[in-house]
Amino acid sequence: MGQNRRKKKRRATPAATAPTAKLPPERPRAVAPSGPGSSEALLAGGFSRPRQRRVEILLFLALWVANAYFCPGGGWNQNARFAQVRSIVEAGTFAINDYLVYRHAQPPVATDAATSRPAGEVPRLERRPLPPDIPVERIWQVGNTGDVTVHEGRVYPGKPPGTALLAVPAYMVINRLERLVGTDPDAWRPLTINAYLTRVFSVGLMTAWGAVVFHRLSRRLFPGVPDRAHVWSALSLGLATLMWPFATLFFDHTIVAVLVLTALGYLVQVCDEERSTTPSSDRAWVLRLFAAGAALGLAAVTNYLAVIPIAVFSLYLLMALQRRWRVILFWAGGIIPAVFLGWYHFTCFGRVTATANTEEPGMFQAADLWLGMFGVPHAKLLYGLLFSSYRGLFFFSPILILGLVGLGYALVKRRRTWELVACLAVFAAYVLMNASFLGWKKAWAGGWSFGPRYLIPGMALLALPLCLMFARWPRVSLAFAAYSFGLTLLGTAVDPQPPVDIQRPLTEYLLPLARGEEVRNGRATISGVVSANPIGAYESFYYRVFPQGSPEVRWNAFNLGEFLWPSRRVSVMPLLATLGSAVAVLACWTRVPARIPSVTRRGRPAGHGAGEPDHR
Repeated sequence: MGQNRRKKKRRATPAATAPTAKLPPERPRAVAPSGPGSSEALLAGGFSRPRQRRVEILLFLALWVANAYFCPGGGWNQNARFAQVRSIVEAGTFAINDYLVYRHAQPPVATDAATSRPAGEVPRLERRPLPPDIPVERIWQVGNTGDVTVHEGRVYPGKPPGTALLAVPAYMVINRLERLVGTDPDAWRPLTINAYLTRVFSVGLMTAWGAVVFHRLSRRLFPGVPDRAHVWSALSLGLATLMWPFATLFFDHTIVAVLVLTALGYLVQVCDEERSTTPSSDRAWVLRLFAAGAALGLAAVTNYLAVIPIAVFSLYLLMALQRRWRVILFWAGGIIPAVFLGWYHFTCFGRVTATANTEEPGMFQAADLWLGMFGVPHAKLLYGLLFSSYRGLFFFSPILILGLVGLGYALVKRRRTWELVACLAVFAAYVLMNASFLGWKKAWAGGWSFGPRYLIPGMALLALPLCLMFARWPRVSLAFAAYSFGLTLLGTAVDPQPPVDIQRPLTEYLLPLARGEEVRNGRATISGVVSANPIGAYESFYYRVFPQGSPEVRWNAFNLGEFLWPSRRVSVMPLLATLGSAVAVLACWTRVPARIPSVTRRGRPAGHGAGEPDHR
């Protein structure tokens, strides 16, 4: 009797007896993360695409606010580029002859010690054309910059046009709005604000986007690392390295760094998909290779030294790709930028092979050097570029020491060997190039600069393994990041352009100014606990147009908090509160989920590199 009942129970299967009902969803199995934003990335500390999108948006906004918070004043490099932006928009030409010389319409007579001008007088700038036939070596004595080149009487910035072209859309909008309300763009206040806004909506915007690009590339290179480590490494790049002070300046180095990261991201994705069992469509990898080449081509239009990552990434593709002929598509992407750059050289300098440095002032060149600039790398300069208190990269950004350690750790573990070797090669090539840059007095130091600015594109690649250190040694890494952030904040808030003749910028310039002391540079005296640079967008050196102590000199550089607390340290507190809130939210969003399956399909613990491919 009991046996018959057991046989009937065996025949009654659930499919035959149970009523139709929805079953609870099955818990996902832990597999190797298939890419950024994938659902499988949960098991490595990652999150779904919607949350990743929120993280990236907040990361971008936080860094853009940090970049836009400071206006560090003028300088040769910035003034030359802004003059070309104005010339393109207002006059339709690349030459900047008419945007270099500014003078008082009626020079004021200093009668009041507080304002250095007669009571009630409103100062007014007047833009004047550059005197004809002036020697190129003397342009800085009458104009607002000496960083120029001259061809047949036409003056151009001594830089490629990429940075200026990036800023043209922003200034075009600004200029159109000012025309509607009748604002004089040559007046002191509009000129200063226009230069600031143009930089914010070009260099500042793109550098903030670079943190998102860096975050995505970091997650693709190291998918087994918790997402919080990727976020901390992106924040460290944007706020604890030279990226931050130079995102507040109208320079080209951070733009090139973002374009190099973008190109590497596309190339890594192509190589990963070729290795995978489910490659993408033909159109996808063709577009990615072409886009990578175009990005590096634009980097070369922005800075000639971008030939370094172009050469290294070409070798990387030849070694990493199974179908090596695909590298031709990478090269094809750079054709349009190369043709444009050749056309620019021909239009401005008379021949395609000329560059913006060919006819520079003699103080920037030496006859016995290659291209007038490059010699043999010096060992003493290698120390100066990496460790010295004058321009040492690891001195001003100690967090990058952990990036170097993480790179060595990943190479020992044979993770992403080809990609990391390419990153190290780009960084090493930039260091050797910089150590051979001998065209003028202390040329290797980058002039008035907070740290070795020429290394910034390679520095961004060196920071990619930081996520490994944040995952393995989180407390040590956060301590390094906090110290580096303090140094970078000091340089950005006080003056990211310490004079080239000050041998210890931190202890002889930045810290004394932050303590309220005065610092002498030659015959000039500089003061100010924040925003200390007194040079404006209309002059090439201290107090050439407005006298020391005037409101114009005081407000040539500023931060947004100074509209509430002028010339006070507390003016940076709104920024610190904003960044602190953003970091707290990002920490909350990137917490590792509590419910994670304990084992993977292969029986390995989840979140510890299970199934992570060996990209050698």
